[in-house]
Amino acid sequence: MRLAVLLYALLLTACTPPIYSQFCGKRTDKIASFQSADDATRALLDPELLRFLDEASPYVLQIQVVHALTCNNPQSIALGKDFDGYVRIQLSDHEHCYWRAQQDFKGDGDRQTLERLLERFHSELLSASEATGKPLHVAPDALRQNGSGD
Repeated sequence: MRLAVLLYALLLTACTPPIYSQFCGKRTDKIASFQSADDATRALLDPELLRFLDEASPYVLQIQVVHALTCNNPQSIALGKDFDGYVRIQLSDHEHCYWRAQQDFKGDGDRQTLERLLERFHSELLSASEATGKPLHVAPDALRQNGSGD
C-alpha cells in the first residue's frame, strides 16, 4: 500500500511543471508587508496573505494569468502544445523587480498554479510566514470574476 501511495505521489510531482522563482537583484531578505497592484490582485489573495497588506509598503504585488489561445508557430504545432497558459506573480520595489515567480499550467489548472505560486511567495518572502503552515487558497471563480483569467 505504501508503495502505491509513493508511486502516485511521484506521478503527480512528475506531471507538475516546475515553479521558476528568483530574486531580481542582490537583496534576498524577507519583507514585512506589501500592497496589491489593483483590486483584482487583492481579490485573489488568501486571507492568510491579506494580513500582510499595507498600502504604505514600498513593495507592490502583481498577478498575471495568461491563457494561450492560439499558436501558429509551425514548430509548436508539430511538437504539440505543452501548456495552455501560465501564471506569473511579481513583487516590485520602487518600480524595479524585487522577486518573481512563474509556472505553466495545462487545462483548468490556473487556480491551482496560482495557489502554488502564492505559497512560494509566502514562504520565500514574507517575514512572518514561519508562524503558520496553512495552505493558501484562491476561490474557484475568483480568476474569472476579476478579469485575470484571460
